[in-house]
Amino acid sequence: MPITRLTAIALTIAIVGFGQAGSLSAEAPNAAELFPASTQGFIRVTRLPKLLERWEETQFAELSKVPGMSEFWDEQRQEIQSRLAEAGWQLNMQPTDFSEVSSGQVAFGWIDRSSNARKPYSIAAVIDTKGNEAVVVKLLERIEKELRGKQGAVEKLTHAGMNITKFTLAKKAGDLMIHESFYVQTAEQLLAADDLDTIKALIDGVNKPSADRLSANDLYINAVQHLKSRKSDDFDAEYFVKPIGLAKVMRSISKKAPARQTDMLKVLESQGFGSFSAVCGCLRIATDEYDLYHEGFVISKKPLSTSAQILDFPNQASFQIPGWASKNMSGMTSLAWNVKEAFWKFEGLVDEVAGSKNTFKYVIEGMQDDPLGPQINIRNDVMPFLTNEFYSASDCVEPITPDSKRSLIAIRVTDAAKLSKVLDRAMKNEPDASSYDFEGQRIWKVSRQDDPSLSLDDDGFNDFNKKKKKEKEKAKEVEKEEDPWLSNWAITVHKDFLMFSSHAEMIQQAIKNQANPSEAGMLAKEEDFGRAMAAIQKLADGNPNCIWQVDRADHSFEMQYELFRQDKLPQSRSMVASLLDRLLHPKTEVRDQVQKVKGDRLPTFERIKEHLMPTGTVVRTENDGWLIQSFVLKSEGPSASKTANNSARTAERKEGTASSK
Repeated sequence: MPITRLTAIALTIAIVGFGQAGSLSAEAPNAAELFPASTQGFIRVTRLPKLLERWEETQFAELSKVPGMSEFWDEQRQEIQSRLAEAGWQLNMQPTDFSEVSSGQVAFGWIDRSSNARKPYSIAAVIDTKGNEAVVVKLLERIEKELRGKQGAVEKLTHAGMNITKFTLAKKAGDLMIHESFYVQTAEQLLAADDLDTIKALIDGVNKPSADRLSANDLYINAVQHLKSRKSDDFDAEYFVKPIGLAKVMRSISKKAPARQTDMLKVLESQGFGSFSAVCGCLRIATDEYDLYHEGFVISKKPLSTSAQILDFPNQASFQIPGWASKNMSGMTSLAWNVKEAFWKFEGLVDEVAGSKNTFKYVIEGMQDDPLGPQINIRNDVMPFLTNEFYSASDCVEPITPDSKRSLIAIRVTDAAKLSKVLDRAMKNEPDASSYDFEGQRIWKVSRQDDPSLSLDDDGFNDFNKKKKKEKEKAKEVEKEEDPWLSNWAITVHKDFLMFSSHAEMIQQAIKNQANPSEAGMLAKEEDFGRAMAAIQKLADGNPNCIWQVDRADHSFEMQYELFRQDKLPQSRSMVASLLDRLLHPKTEVRDQVQKVKGDRLPTFERIKEHLMPTGTVVRTENDGWLIQSFVLKSEGPSASKTANNSARTAERKEGTASSK
């Protein structure tokens, strides 16, 4: 899912229920002056009342008014609140509370307290409340009443001349941690935290700025300077994250130790990814051109070390839309990756994850020497023919099922004929592979089959097999077998592209498009795609970039949305999601296949898709990191051509489904 859609959905969840806002206040202390330097994640809405006004100008607001949407959020409020609790939110405040008490900024922070073994993290909030003091009093009275009803305790404390209200929840059976929350009402702000030391630090920041505050932290200052030259003062929200640090805080909140022998956070740190010291950015709602505009920066020390060098993205992304791009594609990404050098940097990462030195080397050598393997030399037989030009595209076919989303990755090559021979030689040794010709082009298709030799059915050795079956079942409780990354996939070299897809039919469509001048490159002529590309090129301003992405949300979101309505979303797996799941989740972990938030009350996708606007992202490599600009376009209003195009694309998706069968 693109960065912009993630941001939009997060903001939607946070803001839909806020309601009417209070009046603007005079400047209160910036929350960054109050939070401690050990803050690992920081989000600040600069002026919540103004943001809510702007929000009403967007398609997100229109979407929330579609019959069934607001009712859905109301029904799922408790589940959403439990999700917030999983992220550490124990401050007894609901989303609607913020708009009722806020007159300006609202800020949240996730803070490292690793020196405290009992509770190695804390959560805090700072809310401007000038003019809404009476509302704050009522809020605290309501919280106290609710907690007393749950057998909670209330205590009054003081620090540096300020009154602190402490609430303690009654412990539940098996609960090892005491749940406390602390509130302070100043002349202009409400301070809240779930840790006594944190609330004291916020008070100290109000009384006298400390050297140990976030705004004085060198990394935060560096982050602000990265954005200062680019952003205007009229932004609606900003964020600052230390990636590894926040991941550790979230692990502490979840109370889950690494479930596998290899600690992925430690692996990432040791393999150079700890050099990504911070991610910062700002958001603006409802500009003249965008419903949402985001500008962010990933700060990283250069040169990168060890396996982090796989992130070698030269500013060479092509803006040319390939001829195989179908007009019914839901999105496309163009990426420049220095594959010939970056690929080999996986070695340290693979070895450390595997827990054995030379694992990567043995795999590469095995591909050449194993008589049952592909028998190719990656360095000499493949790499010479690859360029830095990568594309990724997806589409969705009907009827909607967990397998509706199709993905294709294409790499431009220098000598298709020679690479085709290498591919044929490799695939002939793949036991589950078969080839077929499509319009003169050989396509290799892989369909994984269960091995019948592994069956323990009755073959005359009943007692022995029963014993082995029990042993096998017991072993599975300790180590659950993983499914193959992809059960079915296809690959070919066509024209000057190496194509790999989750569905052979998608490669077939690409071949047909490239052979038909009237269909070739039709994606570029689609109105919504063209609008997004124009916005990307305007942001690029003639500068070269390493990545760009266009997402047609009214297409790409359909599968997830409809599966969510059917309570089948956990069953869907994209290629990228499957790879990440295989890398990051241990065999012993049981995947959750139950959708906890129910979507059956939501309106159909047809009723909401007119509010889903095209999104785009453009990334540029810089000397000390990566600049990321992303957006959600404004609506241009309904048009007859758009309606006609939508109808045509729906028919094409259904036709694609029929051909795949």
